[in-house]
Amino acid sequence: VSIGLESPLEVELTVGEDFEAARAAGGEPEATLHLEMPGVNRPEQVQVSLNGQTLSGGVVADGWLDIPVSPNLIERGANTVRVAIDPDQRFGDDEWTVSWEGGETPGSPWYRDPGSARTEEVLAEGGLLIADRGEESGDYHYYRFDWGASPGDPFVVEAEVQVVSGSSFVIVSNGEGHERLGLWPDRIELWSDENLRYEMDTTDGFHTYRIEVEGEDLRVYVDGELRIDAPGSYEGGGNYPNQVAFGAANSAMVGEAWWRAVRARTTGIGCRDMVLSVTYQ
Repeated sequence: VSIGLESPLEVELTVGEDFEAARAAGGEPEATLHLEMPGVNRPEQVQVSLNGQTLSGGVVADGWLDIPVSPNLIERGANTVRVAIDPDQRFGDDEWTVSWEGGETPGSPWYRDPGSARTEEVLAEGGLLIADRGEESGDYHYYRFDWGASPGDPFVVEAEVQVVSGSSFVIVSNGEGHERLGLWPDRIELWSDENLRYEMDTTDGFHTYRIEVEGEDLRVYVDGELRIDAPGSYEGGGNYPNQVAFGAANSAMVGEAWWRAVRARTTGIGCRDMVLSVTYQ
């Protein structure tokens, strides 16, 4: 679920525990609310409440935000959890809600396509080679991250890539808008309009490709220089997965490239799971 600045998340959790009976039997309950929110770097970036009471003391670890909860706040039956972005703790220009560096293959919450016998990845000192060498159905290889970008809000994606051959892509979708930046040996171009392109040698080394989207306006920078300016090209109204992805080609194409890093920043944050755990001392 995507949580935006103007669109908090409210979830009703049903709790069956009878804390009074547990205390009468000699057990003292302890409760923790677990939120799977990989984009959160600091607990104060989100405001969390249970039944109207603000929760504090959260800890971020391994993509989860864990917050202690007083059992006195928990009702037997329906409980309302509200999660909102703190507008005073927005991500700065030096923070990323998604970040992968090429010293290892992308781990959870990244996930990869099944691929096929004709796709390959190789991890080396210089980065991660992702290759699609087939043109049959299912011949493509991408890593994907459900980043929870909020439709209409701005986002930024950077990828450090050296193309080897064929086509590779960076895919950016916010649930309503969708675009692919195609990386070819002699050019970069937008999937939605191949006339929106910039001719260059993408094979001569690693280059940093930066995609910026504000509303329907999209810009692509290469090594800090604006190379594709496409106002109005990132149109909403569609129904797409809310994710950022990178990898090689598609079923009808071949391609391979070395990837050294992929980073993204959104104002929205995705919440993938919510669990309330109770233990007894």
